[in-house]
Amino acid sequence: SPNTNSVFNWPNQIARINVKPNSINSTSSILLNVENFDKQVLRSNYNRISDYYHLSPYEINFDKNIQIIFDLENNLYHDKHIYIMEFVSDDWIPLLTNKQNDEVSAFVDSGGVDALFVSDQELEIIPDEFEVFNIYPNPFNPITNIDFAIPYNSNVTVSVYDLLGARINTLVDNNLNEGMYQMQWNGNDMHGNSVASGIYFITVKFNETVITNKVTLLR
Repeated sequence: SPNTNSVFNWPNQIARINVKPNSINSTSSILLNVENFDKQVLRSNYNRISDYYHLSPYEINFDKNIQIIFDLENNLYHDKHIYIMEFVSDDWIPLLTNKQNDEVSAFVDSGGVDALFVSDQELEIIPDEFEVFNIYPNPFNPITNIDFAIPYNSNVTVSVYDLLGARINTLVDNNLNEGMYQMQWNGNDMHGNSVASGIYFITVKFNETVITNKVTLLR
């Protein structure tokens, strides 16, 4: 459904996609499946550690970026540089990849072929623009995650407001370097007290640009 948040799991539980509301129009359908792929990585310092995951149809462009998530197995790669890569124009391109606990994730704006790679060197991947990718889960209890990226060093403020417009918490208000970030809100106000169930607004401000998302807290 285009108006609901959906998570689709491949049966082996290695990869899944998180589709935000209104990411695709009502006449489109998408499929995540494993198939062989004959395109090898052109760089010698990458090793593929997953199957090839085909997000089809390839020609689809999403109205909102879709999150692709890979589960890490057996803690084998927790100390390695891991990247989700996408096959584009006859080469594998590293995506801006977030590593969190036992999973890694990235956002894609179209169909294509993706896989998980490990590298012996850390890559500097700089976002093209300021973007709030996802706030999930939503509704949530007790914690929701805020994923965003900034293209250069600047002050970033992440705040939470109630329905009356009162600021109830500030999650960060600092200069951040370019890159991808994940913040969390645990449903508390700035004094550490739990707030009531209901609708709240999370704003991410980068320079003079502010992006606001509505979230629902369920106690």
